[in-house]
This record gives sequence, structure tokens and C-alpha cells, in this order.
Amino acid sequence: MRVPKQMKMVLDYTCQHECEHCYNPGRAGSAAPTVISSPSTVRRIIAECGSYGVTNMNFTGGEPLLHRDLLFAGLRASHEWNMYPSVNTSLIALQEGDIDVFQEVNIVGLNVSMPHHRKEEFNRITRSNNYDRFMDRLNLCKKRDQVVTVNTVVSKNTWQDTYDAGKFLHEEFELLNFGASPVYPTCAEHADLMLESGQIEKVYDMLLQLKEDFGMNIGTFRAVVPCFSSTPEKYIEFTRGCGMVRTELTVLANGEVKACDAFPMRYGNMLQTPLDELLDSTAPFLPYENGELFKAFPSECEPCVEKLHCRGGCRIEALVVNGSIDAPNPYFTQPLTERLFTEYVELPDLGVGLLNVSIPEKQTGQTDSGIPLYEGCDRDLFSEEELALLHLLQLEKQKNHPVDANKFRLKHRLRDDLLRAFLSKLSDNALIARP
Repeated sequence: MRVPKQMKMVLDYTCQHECEHCYNPGRAGSAAPTVISSPSTVRRIIAECGSYGVTNMNFTGGEPLLHRDLLFAGLRASHEWNMYPSVNTSLIALQEGDIDVFQEVNIVGLNVSMPHHRKEEFNRITRSNNYDRFMDRLNLCKKRDQVVTVNTVVSKNTWQDTYDAGKFLHEEFELLNFGASPVYPTCAEHADLMLESGQIEKVYDMLLQLKEDFGMNIGTFRAVVPCFSSTPEKYIEFTRGCGMVRTELTVLANGEVKACDAFPMRYGNMLQTPLDELLDSTAPFLPYENGELFKAFPSECEPCVEKLHCRGGCRIEALVVNGSIDAPNPYFTQPLTERLFTEYVELPDLGVGLLNVSIPEKQTGQTDSGIPLYEGCDRDLFSEEELALLHLLQLEKQKNHPVDANKFRLKHRLRDDLLRAFLSKLSDNALIARP
């Protein structure tokens, strides 16, 4: 079985916060299991992943910055293997020297968790007094030009504050990258925090308003199934299928492999058993091949025209809320009968990296706003926003070929998932390819 190109590495489950919504072990005051590892073990895991062609490595926890020896070893090893590393962090442990390392390895993302933008709610949710420290560290990132994406988990108690949180971050820190993610129900305690479908719609509406008002790059780290809304086309940019096993895998810093970082079951150790053999034991989450769906796919979703994109939604949510891994997702309403993603082609092997750009040099005109049009790249094929990206990509091509798509994303502050969709369309039309 093919190893996914994207992986997460959990360094440990220790964290300075005890957030009520956290899906990791150790949440809300329970004892966090310890992952015993060493820098040499982390480097060995990275090398094994690199040998299988893994291109993206996300370091997470717990709090990765509580284990700098492991984190820095992983970041540098990932960089040596030409991977694109990213880090999830609460920022509380951040030191200025950490940013030196982040910029040394050119991380593709510093993904920052902000439980709330108001002090009293931040401290309540995290069961800490870390609000002032968080804001100070966020300001340090701004001073050091460290690009970050801030994500806030929204629950039934906090979803109304989504717009105010984004506005606050933009006005106080000139932040452009902001996401709001509905709480992830991975245990019974989360049931009272879950949003209703209508509330999720309002959260996404607020994100769209932030994009319109401030030009922010908005998104969500936890997408729901597209059929949650009666107008799914309105929220298409927030919709993606579950990538568990198929496009993403989790490994602990000791080599143990999980299908998803939120799923408790472990399938063996990649330092003892080849990773591709371990994947054979991840049933019933084996991905579909040649149009066949994985074994835990809910039968209720079979008639849906977008089942290969959505993949039935999160299976952990189905297990927690509806009692079975092959039950419908809690936000499922009915199978879709009209296609939503006619222009999106998932290319996990493409990822973000070096690209040969084949956009023709010849210009055939320009849009009303002055964006150049290139031969074979007209408005029937690309939106005006995509035409602007085409032009920027053409300029990068003229300076350096092949183009580093990751640096392109950072330079223009593009969301990773939107860049991937854009690159997929370019590849589908033979306008880019990997060297």
C-alpha cells in the first residue's frame, strides 16, 4: 500500500493547557501519556519517512516546544530530506531562538492555537493564566516577521465570537491567516460543546465576512461534511474529505503509528515493522482503490455524487456520536445529487515543492482590473483570483525555474489547502509538473 505524503509526528502529549475541547490524551486534567524518545530516534523516523517519499511533516503534541531537542532534531532532519516541516504550538513556551530555527529550516507553517481573544475566556478554556504570555509571544512573531496561522476552536459557548476574534488579530497584529474550527467530538465529554449545523454556517459566514472586510486568508482545520448545509456550494472552500490513512498518517516520536492523531488505536512501530506493512493493518480505514470505498464507509453515503471527495466525513465523530465507525457522520443530512468539486483534483503526490511551470509567456490581454491573461489561460478556465495567482507564478518562473511552491505560498501568504487546489487545477491542465 502506498505511504501518504503527509505525516504528523506527535512528540509528546504534555501541554501547559488543559483545554476543554482538546482531542488529545491528557485533556481536562487527566494524566497525559508520555512518549519516550530521543533526537536520534526522531531523526531515524524522519529518515524512514523520507525513504518512503514523505514530503510534508507536521510536528505536534501536546506542545512541541516543551521538547526542543526532539523538535529541532525533527525539523532539521526534515529539511535535510527536502520535506516541508510545520509546527503546531500554543506559543506559550516560544523563545526568540526558536524562531531562528524555524526560519533556518524554512517551515511551511507555524500553526498557532488561540482558544479565545478575550483574556477571561482564554484563561477559562485553558485552565491557565497564560493570556498575557500568549499575546506577548504573538507580538514577537510579528516583530520577527514569522508568518503564523492562528486557529481558534469554536464551541457552543464561543462560536458567536468568531468575527471579533479575527478582527482583533488583524487590527492588533496585522494578521492575515486565520481559521475557526468547530469543536472535534472525540469523546463523550465533547457532546455538550458541539455546534449545531446552523451555528457552523454562521461561523463560516463570519469567516467569509473577515475575508471581505480585511482581505484575510480564512479557513478551518476541521471541515465538516458538505451536506451539513442546504447550500453546500456557499461553503465549498471549507469542505474537504477526511485524509486519515489515505493522504495523512500520524507517528509518535517513538515510532508508533496511528491512523489519525485523534484516534486512540495504534498499529505497531515503524522502527520494528516496515511502514508500508503497518498500513495493511489500518483496516477498516484502508483507502479506496480504483473507485472502491474503504471498509468503514457509511452505507447511507453510497448514493452521494461527492462520496470520493468527502469519504463520509470523520469516522471518529461517527464512532463517538453515533456509536460505530461505519455510522453516518453526525452532520450528515442526505446524499448530494449535484457535483460541487468539478474543478478540484486531489494530487497528494504533488504536494508543495519544486515545480516546473509551463504557463505560456505570450499575453493575450488583461482583465478589467489589469491582471494579464496568458495564452491558453483564459477566464473560462480560471477565476480572476486564480488569474492573479497565475501571473504571480509566471513572475516567479521568470526569476527562477523550477519554482519553489512552498516559498511562493509563504511570500504571498496563501493558505496551504487553497494552493493545493490551485496547483491541482494547473497540473490537470498541463501547466505545471514536478521536476
